[in-house]
Amino acid sequence: MGDPWGSEWEEVADVVVVGSGAAGFGAAFSAARAGASVIVLEKAGFTGGTTGRSGGVMWVCNNPVMKARGLDDDRAAALRYLARTAYPTQYNPRHDTLGLPDNRYKVIEAFYDRGSEVLEEAVAAGMMELEEVPYPDYYAHLPEDETPFGRCIQAKYPPGHRPGLDPTGGQFLVDRLQTGAEKLGAKTILEAEVVHLVRNSEGDVIGVETRIGRRTALIGARKGVVFASGGFLHNPDYTREFLRGPVLGGAASEHATGDFIRIGIEAGAQMGNLAHAWWAQGVLDMLARNRVTSTDVYSPYGDSMIQVNRYGRRTVNEKSPYNERGQIHSVWDSVRGEY
Repeated sequence: MGDPWGSEWEEVADVVVVGSGAAGFGAAFSAARAGASVIVLEKAGFTGGTTGRSGGVMWVCNNPVMKARGLDDDRAAALRYLARTAYPTQYNPRHDTLGLPDNRYKVIEAFYDRGSEVLEEAVAAGMMELEEVPYPDYYAHLPEDETPFGRCIQAKYPPGHRPGLDPTGGQFLVDRLQTGAEKLGAKTILEAEVVHLVRNSEGDVIGVETRIGRRTALIGARKGVVFASGGFLHNPDYTREFLRGPVLGGAASEHATGDFIRIGIEAGAQMGNLAHAWWAQGVLDMLARNRVTSTDVYSPYGDSMIQVNRYGRRTVNEKSPYNERGQIHSVWDSVRGEY
């Protein structure tokens, strides 16, 4: 087949990446480092996505900092921990894939095998230095967790970094990844909302239809399109459809409206794991004022705070991780007929 990209295509690259958070620019950097031409499309008028609103701490098995310290993060043990915590109802340590369907097992394998690899490439390219964040694993008490410390790392601020003036946390991480990708030739286009995949007569994806400002543009992809466009927190229809219990807001970028769900389904993709989220408790009056907020109850203050439900009954271990405490609000009471 000849070159399908005529004058109607505004730009063409080997790889098109949709989304400019850590996942997006991580993919862009890896592709560019492998010699591909890359275009990154970002729906917002700025880069960062939800990563830019985060603290920027990464949880990566067998990461370069662990290796430098001589910490052993055994692959088989780490996979057991990932399977046990991510899919507890399916976990079977005696099964070849730990009880998981093959596709899910391959995902956690890739997470272990490739996460550290990408970071090593970023460090080798001079994009960033890494340092440990002294957080324990949230399920360090489980027997499957044989390496409870060392997996939390972050990009190290350079000398002269000015907190409050220079980017910090997740935005600093994104800036490092963006700088590295663009030094290798990647191009970033802002205010570019991808609305459809473009496919040829054989069904192959050859690009995307994009709204850039008030116009529509076709962006071609010779080798592939990578979607790293975030979740769907700020799509009320999707949160009602897929998430249980009341969802009042959260830390995700306001542009996280689940665009890929529609686009992926149109292309025949099968969705999975849409009923779960990164849960956290929020302060009700803050959420009432603004659905988009990074202010959550990361940890209850003090040693004597007790959380009770509307009837004054204690319902949760207050020292549980935020993700676990957040889910307590979605427990259905079959007697009272309410959450």
